[in-house]
Amino acid sequence: MHPQNLTGLSWSDVLYFEATILNEKHIMEKRIAYMRMAFDQQQQDLVDVASKSLAYRQDIIPTCQGIVFSLLILTSLHNIGCQPVLLTLKHHRSVICTN
Repeated sequence: MHPQNLTGLSWSDVLYFEATILNEKHIMEKRIAYMRMAFDQQQQDLVDVASKSLAYRQDIIPTCQGIVFSLLILTSLHNIGCQPVLLTLKHHRSVICTN
């Protein structure tokens, strides 16, 4: 309702419109509060996921370093012509893995 139309209203109509506006304001405030809570929860979920991801990365770093070190050793052995050593290592690996 426009302000110029308010002059012809009765007191009860004005009170009714005021109550309606206050009710709508209350509903909107609840919606905003809910949206803020949902946003805060999403932010917390993102922090949790980032933390878990970092922990996972920190857990796999030693494994990756071990793999790289092993590959460097095998590459060095291969480059210096230690084929018999490589075959022996391969044989022992297959024996250990099958037992």
